[in-house]
Amino acid sequence: MICSEQVPGDAPVARPRPAAPNATEEGTARAAYWLFLAGLAVTLAAGAVWGVLRLRDAILLGNDAYRLRRPPEIRNYGGLVSDEEVLRYLGLSERDLEKTGGVNLYSIDLVARRRDFLASHPAVTEFSMERLPPDRLVITIGERSPVARLGHRRLVVDDAGNVFAMAPQAEELAESLPMLLSERFAEVRPGGALSRDDRVALDVLRAARDTEVRSPLGYAIAEIDLTGDLYLDLVTSGNLCLRLPRDRLGTTDSIASCLRLVAKAIATGRVEPGRTLIVGRDNRVTYQ
Repeated sequence: MICSEQVPGDAPVARPRPAAPNATEEGTARAAYWLFLAGLAVTLAAGAVWGVLRLRDAILLGNDAYRLRRPPEIRNYGGLVSDEEVLRYLGLSERDLEKTGGVNLYSIDLVARRRDFLASHPAVTEFSMERLPPDRLVITIGERSPVARLGHRRLVVDDAGNVFAMAPQAEELAESLPMLLSERFAEVRPGGALSRDDRVALDVLRAARDTEVRSPLGYAIAEIDLTGDLYLDLVTSGNLCLRLPRDRLGTTDSIASCLRLVAKAIATGRVEPGRTLIVGRDNRVTYQ
């Protein structure tokens, strides 16, 4: 009976050893391992995100308790843009909500709505929307304050020279503002701004609002004509024309100085309506 393959007296048979893996094979295996772990992590993360989104849909978007069934509350600091226009633009008016049966509070993209509204309403400087669960939305609006109107158009300008259109319901307010006249205004559009040369009129209005100047002046400025190259013509509500040299209107102090000279002349009581007061470069006021 043969118990061993080795015959006594024969030399031991050499058996080949398995080849050791080289460095390239080890690197490939290691990379495949880490790729597997990374893929597993991405899969788990994606599954978690999907689960969170489904949970959000179930809790928020799919919940009728968070349905906006009445128009949002609007806090409008200015009133130049009407509440009706705001709601109509956003598609959240009472009529819109009746047609759709309401809008889910969390389906409204607040960031996109704010961006679009500000882009289409140059008069608005602040616009925010706040969710108040379960079924309320509050809109806050801040607007520019107009200080003058541009010619006979419905365009107005704020103290910084920004041009915007007045809402129809605010036309009465626009009529009470000083009117600026310039042939350049034909090219101005809402969202634009006055040129540097034309903004001198705003500097004059700002100086005239100073109580130190306004009180002795005795009249409100009704019109400023910017068409002249040498002089700026102001018409007061008392039908007086004040002609100020443009080269004296470079600073707030120089503008105020010119207005004080005019106010002093008016205070004498010798200036009749329809007259023109001219401020000379020698600080003398003459009459026409």
